[in-house]
Amino acid sequence: MSTSRRVHFTVPGVPVAQPRHRVGPRGAYIPKDHPIHNYKRAVLLVWQSLGKVYGAPMPGAVSVGITFWFPRPLNKVWKTKPMLAEVKTTKPDLDNLAKGVLDSLQNHAFGDDSRVCELRLSKWIVRDGALPRTEISITDEEKH
Repeated sequence: MSTSRRVHFTVPGVPVAQPRHRVGPRGAYIPKDHPIHNYKRAVLLVWQSLGKVYGAPMPGAVSVGITFWFPRPLNKVWKTKPMLAEVKTTKPDLDNLAKGVLDSLQNHAFGDDSRVCELRLSKWIVRDGALPRTEISITDEEKH
């Protein structure tokens, strides 16, 4: 009988979507100065800082939940009304946001990202005083 693991962690900073690759004479690439590279590094660094606690990558199927929290735009800042969290219905696209996170955790939190059997995603605008971030939870779907 084995026990399943659940890992929850937060990556501070504004979430970044995975861009489309550009095609050049040497093949497809993402420009070196694109912010996705720093974002993926940040996700991996937070995961690696938890590595001593959670150990090796989860074997088998995993369930992943990701909540992306974006900064409050200036047109949604009020002096007298409460600024509650609200859903974000503008770009970037949710699937492109998830791609960056899954790619950065591949071979670290789980094997290939094809092992993700369930994916729960949401994107929000932070409430007043909250910071932009990415909240990630990964659950081992191993059967008992």
